[in-house]
Parts: sequence; structure tokens; C-alpha cells
Amino acid sequence: MNSQLEYLLQFVENFKGNQTIEYKGALYPCSLSNDTTLFNLEAGGFSNQIDVIFIIRKSQFTDGIYPQDQETVINQGTKYRVHKVQNDAFNTFLQLACVDPNRGV
Repeated sequence: MNSQLEYLLQFVENFKGNQTIEYKGALYPCSLSNDTTLFNLEAGGFSNQIDVIFIIRKSQFTDGIYPQDQETVINQGTKYRVHKVQNDAFNTFLQLACVDPNRGV
């Protein structure tokens, strides 16, 4: 199952335009989730919670060191702070829910 999922993720990466993220000086192919913005309803209206979700294959991290919450990744020259990292059920890919690094400062 993991090899099929891996193949499908590579297909999606290519289909969506070969996006990459830079993490600790290395480039990793990824895809962007279609759900790129999440909002919270607060007393004054809606506030942006998540700016973008990157989907990245775990097999690319040959050293076994994955992005963690509060670390920085770069996509097309834009820096993002990883707000939350989630694994899929098959432990094949990561979802990096990212926000503007200046938010909450």
C-alpha cells in the first residue's frame, strides 16, 4: 500500500507543478493541499488560522529527521512557520500546516 501511495503522491507533485519546500537547506518536492486557508470564528469575526498545507513524502527524508512544529520552511521564496505536523494513517507522508512566521509575534 505504501508504494502505491508513494507513486500517487509523486504523480500529484508533478501534476501540480513540481512545488518544493526548503527545509534545513535542502529542497523537497511537495504538493499543496487544496485546503490552503483555514479560519477561526472569533468575537470580532474570522481570523486566519492556517495559510497553507504542504503534503510531503516521508521517504525523501533519508536521515529520518522531519520538520517539526515551530520550525521554518520556505516555498517559492516565502517563509512559513510550521504550525502543526500530521502523519497519514499509513505513515507515508506528512501534512505541514503552516502560517506566516510573523503571526503571534
